[in-house]
Amino acid sequence: MNIQRKIIFLFLTSAVLFCAGPARLFSRPLEMEDFLSSALENSFALRRAREKARGAEGSRSEALGSFFPSFSASWQGTYTDTVPEMEFVMPVAVDPITGNFIFEESTVEMGQKEAYSARIQLRQPLFTFGLIRGGYALSSYAHQIQTLDYQRQRDVIEAEVKQLFYGFLLAREMVDIAREQKSLMEENLNSTRALFRAGRVSDLDVNRVRSHLLMAEDGLEEAVSIFENSREALFSISVMEDTGEEITGELEYSGIDISAEDIIKLAMRERNELEMARLNVDIARRQQKMDMAQNLPRLYGFASYNLDRPDQSMRDRWGESWVAGGMIEMDIPLASVPGQMKKADARLNEARNGKKDIKQGVKLQVRNARRDLSRMEKRVSFTEENLQITSDNLDTARRKYERGRISNIELNEAILDYTSARREYVSAVHDFLSGVEDLRLAAGGRLPKKGD
Repeated sequence: MNIQRKIIFLFLTSAVLFCAGPARLFSRPLEMEDFLSSALENSFALRRAREKARGAEGSRSEALGSFFPSFSASWQGTYTDTVPEMEFVMPVAVDPITGNFIFEESTVEMGQKEAYSARIQLRQPLFTFGLIRGGYALSSYAHQIQTLDYQRQRDVIEAEVKQLFYGFLLAREMVDIAREQKSLMEENLNSTRALFRAGRVSDLDVNRVRSHLLMAEDGLEEAVSIFENSREALFSISVMEDTGEEITGELEYSGIDISAEDIIKLAMRERNELEMARLNVDIARRQQKMDMAQNLPRLYGFASYNLDRPDQSMRDRWGESWVAGGMIEMDIPLASVPGQMKKADARLNEARNGKKDIKQGVKLQVRNARRDLSRMEKRVSFTEENLQITSDNLDTARRKYERGRISNIELNEAILDYTSARREYVSAVHDFLSGVEDLRLAAGGRLPKKGD
């Protein structure tokens, strides 16, 4: 019986743990894609951009409704306690003796105490010289611009997440290097103290190693602080809660063999800013036509159905009527037309020049990013070679120190040279990977492949 109770208890406990914390039970290390997917889905900046695009889509639908009839309805009811009266004199008979008219005063009420009126009206634009069509085109352009801006912000967020991820990996590497440096310094200090006790080195040598160890401990504290800050920044931009999961990834170098001109060709097709600039030119051109159309006649048709009490004969009953017709509207602000046209022309030229300016800026950005990346590639190569040299020197220095052929100061210098070379190498790889993201962003979100 006790065994059965234990089995039931273990089963229920497992079920509760499974329901309460499945993420903890089956958590896995986080990768770059986890942060990217979360940021692209939950970023507040992207949410705002999505809502702007959705609002622009609503404005486009609203502009589409201008092509169709508009309806209006009204209802009015009034009550008065005093109805106006009209007094007049009118002949009612003829005097048989004198033959003159006999007049009598009469009073007639002018209206009713209660009055009601209902109206339904339809208004349809028939011809507006492109005003309605232009308004719809402008709203469509605005929707396209907001969509492109959303896509541009996605590319920016993606680049920022990747760069922060690389920054986290760099900070983690720096912590490992600082720990290794501290460990090497501790080993060296223990060896130096042993030599001091044997009378082979002075206390000055011991203090020098202790000083280097203290500096290594301070460097480790700084590296840990930077690591914690970089982890928090990564989770923050990804809009994720840090529950202590492990993060996997390595700073791996892989060269890029793409010319600046190939990237520029791709950027001319892919950069959202260029497409937005082209749309701004179309907007300015369309706005210029609409400014001209506003000074031309506009034809509208209308029809209304009226239901009134009292009716048209002023009798206390409901009466209905139909009204249909057309109207022409035209505004000619003679003194304002030249300025209006000048403003529209200036707006168009401004948009054209803005397009050319953005185009030149994109080319410069691509060339600078590619030039910086080339410099970073060379730096990776130099620091990698230097890391190999300092690693070999450290091995040699250790062997010589064990044989008593060099002092502990020379060993310290070899340790410092090696750890410094490691820092330079991982920093160079990090800068290269971040530069790749800058170049990808300059190219429009992706780098060209064969056949592009």
